[in-house]
Amino acid sequence: MMKTLISSAGVLALMAAAGTAEAGKKDNTLTVALQEAFAHVNPILAPGAEMQVIHREIFDTLMTFDRDSGKLLPSLAVSWKRVDPKTWEFKLRKGVLWSDGEPFTAKDVAHTVNYASDPKVKLRIKPRFSWVKNAEVIDDHTVRLITKRPYAPTLRRLAVTWPMFPEHAHGPYKNKADFGRKPVGTGPYRAVQVDKNKGIILVRNERYGHANKVRPQPSIDRIVFRIIPDRQTQVASLIVGEIDVTRVFSKDLADQLAKNPKLRATAVNSFRYHYMSLDAADRSGVKALSDIRVRRAIAHAINIPQLRKEVLAGGDKVLPMSAPCLSDQFGCDVSSKPPAYDPAKAKALLKEAGWEQGFDMKITSLGESVSANEAIIGYLGHVGIRATLQRVPINALRKLRATGKINSIVGIYGSGGIPDADPVLSFFWAGKGKPRDYYYDDSITKLGRQSRSIFDETKRLALTRQAFDRNNEQVYIIPFGSAPTVLIHSKDLNVPRDFSTNAYGLPLSTVSWK
Repeated sequence: MMKTLISSAGVLALMAAAGTAEAGKKDNTLTVALQEAFAHVNPILAPGAEMQVIHREIFDTLMTFDRDSGKLLPSLAVSWKRVDPKTWEFKLRKGVLWSDGEPFTAKDVAHTVNYASDPKVKLRIKPRFSWVKNAEVIDDHTVRLITKRPYAPTLRRLAVTWPMFPEHAHGPYKNKADFGRKPVGTGPYRAVQVDKNKGIILVRNERYGHANKVRPQPSIDRIVFRIIPDRQTQVASLIVGEIDVTRVFSKDLADQLAKNPKLRATAVNSFRYHYMSLDAADRSGVKALSDIRVRRAIAHAINIPQLRKEVLAGGDKVLPMSAPCLSDQFGCDVSSKPPAYDPAKAKALLKEAGWEQGFDMKITSLGESVSANEAIIGYLGHVGIRATLQRVPINALRKLRATGKINSIVGIYGSGGIPDADPVLSFFWAGKGKPRDYYYDDSITKLGRQSRSIFDETKRLALTRQAFDRNNEQVYIIPFGSAPTVLIHSKDLNVPRDFSTNAYGLPLSTVSWK
């Protein structure tokens, strides 16, 4: 059912040959494996899981999200208030310095907000910023942000996806990627090397003086990011002590590596989850999927409890889900459950819908979901649905999705790390004609629009609950469980958090050597 990234024999051989890896601990350096080579660190231009683990240590946001309390904690902003339905005012922390020694002021916040929200600035992730009209400086430590329309998720978005840039260092660059080659931030770490071939090196920012519970003062002096594109080579490098931490996506491999006495496995949840999306709008030409009975049959065919327990990496950290969002996200509320595992009912529904002989469908997916895909193809095969896997890179998936060529996606979605369920509704139910909408359900689209414009949290919850109940009723998206990042790391490394808003799963300022 599953394939690991490296053979069992190979793992065992490497384990036998591995030496003692204490270099990182001795000089207080942590070496982290990255698959992607970054020429710059500019998260507005280049988002992604691996970029997140770097940029969230260099740059700060106005506030941070505390999962324990579900509240936002002050960071660069010490307080905030809503002036009117479209205006927010922020009082900024005094005495904060950029890593180059220049003072942080309201001009920097206004510069960052106005740059990212400018319609003339083309960004791949423009929807993260396009809800803002502009920002205005009131005084050196007061800034106002004006949204285009009343927007309830404002603060939760600002807490995660809007890093602040210095006007004096970012503004002069015509090519903003150049800023990311020598980034200047206010975070716990500062970059001393950003090189596509040599990797990235961070050192503790001696000017960082506004730590909080979520972003404490770091204890590790130096972070080295090594570029190792091949995951098998990452694992081999970890076993022989050349790196201190990497990620694995196979449950089998994680379980094998955890047996090494010199290593530990730590599963860290975020807002990422495993899901299956079905083309209910018949955009891709598999008419069977437009029949609610067939979609229900698919849901009944998949043994989700077994999938979580035996297939998905993360062990007991894989959280059960009843909606395509995580319970820590505000608005993730539901009063129903997706169809439960019942293959007999699945067959009966297929027969009732006229598909007793089954039908052919294609599951499109990225590499990280390969184990789940193989299991799901097996489950569907048992009730007569002939599913095949189309494994593609992310750019190809985006093109297929935009051109209406997706029957089904089995993948992982992370809401950009935002502690609000609104990104789920705006991403999947953007409306007919939008590239990612394969459901054409006007009721959910309308509920999403209404919920994001209402500040009364009780009323917001009532609307999002209706939306997610409608999803369960119509079986558009089948949630499988959370998608924790499984970190395999040196036994001497303490990873104290079981949750992170960065999708890599490693909040660096919180880790330490034992």
